[in-house]
Parts: sequence; structure tokens; C-alpha cells
Amino acid sequence: MNQSLLIWGSILIFGFPILTIVLGQIGDSLKRREHPFAPFVRNLQYLVLPPLVLLLIIEQILGWKELVVFLQILETLLWLAVIYTILSLLRVVLTLDEKYYPWQIPVANLFFQVIRATVILVLVGYALAEVWKIDISKAAQAFGIGSLVIALALQDTLSNLVSGFLLLADSPFKKGDWLQLGDIDGQVIDMNWRSVRLKTVEGNVVIIPNGSLGKERILNYSLPDTARGVWIDVAFSNDDPPNRVKQLLQQVLWETQGTDLEKGFKIISTGSFDDFSISYKVMFMAKDFMST
Repeated sequence: MNQSLLIWGSILIFGFPILTIVLGQIGDSLKRREHPFAPFVRNLQYLVLPPLVLLLIIEQILGWKELVVFLQILETLLWLAVIYTILSLLRVVLTLDEKYYPWQIPVANLFFQVIRATVILVLVGYALAEVWKIDISKAAQAFGIGSLVIALALQDTLSNLVSGFLLLADSPFKKGDWLQLGDIDGQVIDMNWRSVRLKTVEGNVVIIPNGSLGKERILNYSLPDTARGVWIDVAFSNDDPPNRVKQLLQQVLWETQGTDLEKGFKIISTGSFDDFSISYKVMFMAKDFMST
């Protein structure tokens, strides 16, 4: 008996059932714990493993290599299953929200879409070249010419796209941060390839193209932490003793919700007098932008 046939037969007879049982047990355990890896393991078991085993049986055991078209279709199905399974893994490892597990990587939606598109293009190109023997170099040349035409026609859109990449690579802010962009104060509620959406204190949504955003000075109220210093001017009667005024202001600050006086506060008499009052400058730390 051919030694290679014996090896492949042993792998398929013993390895496939064992691997199926192991993946099934792992998948059931992850599903019971509602672990995000459960869909990935399930895809390996039900989508990738069956066409892989069938392909190995036909090629290595039965030796039906003359069934070229059938084998190409089967390999294509296998590659589609592999692509879908890898994308399910990416959806778990790369999260668009706050990470729930230590191994998760929070990324912006734009980065996630680019990574996903790159994976699809690379694997589809490899499958076309290896399975169907298609010369993708000609397709790449045509794609390059087409890209040049598109770039000329969509200069503003591409400008926003490139600016979006640069902003995300620099990471000057993230979803949930409070920003000042020009004369606009708002909270970042969405970031994509074209624009950034800010929700103002009044509840309005402002859409700023990434191309314009890259030209603005960005003030991030949420860095290095959410606390921020606030200066206010208050006036008291000339008849109020300064020491009593400072005690009263300090008491009001301690009782005001949203202040974080442990990080610092200061009350300064400015020396500004008028006929009836004295003005004081007060600096205190607020816990976050909305507290101001």
C-alpha cells in the first residue's frame, strides 16, 4: 500500500472525527458562556472542515485529480468558508466599542472596514490565482488605471479619506471624547472614512468632513483625563468680608455636583472694585466637560 495513502487515510479516519469532537466541545462551552469566540469555532467546524476533508479525500485518497472543474469549485467553496471564518474572527478581536476582554483591540470603524476589505481582496486574489489560474497581474494593471481615473474624479472624497487615515493613525481623539473644533464644542459620536460627527451640548449633530478636520486646531477636553479646569468670575458686595466670601465659595464648590476639588481649586480676589461690589476669580476642577 502506498505510504502516502496510508498516512492520509489515518489522518482522515482518526484526525477528522477527533477534531470535530474537540471543536464541538469547545464551541458548546463557549456558547454556554456567551463567549465571542463561539461563532468563530462554529464556523471552523461546520464551514471550513467539511469541504477541506472532502477535498483531501478526492485528491489524496481517491486520486480523482482529473475532476478539474469540480475540484476548482470545491476549493473555491473552501476559500469562501475560510474568508468568512477569518472575518468572524476579526469581528471579535477588533471591536468598534469599548473592549470587554483584555485581548480585544478597539479600532475606529474606518480601520475595521479597511482591514476587512484588505483581507477579502488578498484571499480572493490568491484563490483566483491558485485555484482558477487567473493572471491577476493584468487585473492589477487595469485596477491601477481605473484607480487613477477615480482619484481625479473624487479628489475631495479621497482627501477626506486620507485625512481620516491620518487622524486615526495619530489618534487625537476617540468616540465619546469632548472636543473643541474651531468654534464648535461637541462629543464625538461617530467616526468614519468621510467625516466625524459631533453632538453639541444643545443636542445638535454637526458633521465635519475629515478634510476640513485636518486643518482645524483640535482641543480635546478628555485628555489626559476627563477632568478640566474652569475659571469663573463672581462678584460680592463691598460689605462682605473677603475671608467670609472665600469660605462661602469654597463651601458652594464642595456642594456642587460635578466638581472635583481634590484635584485643585483656587479663589483669587482680583482687586477689581466698583461702587457696590468686589469681583473674585474662581478656578476649580470639574469631573468632565458636561459638569461645566
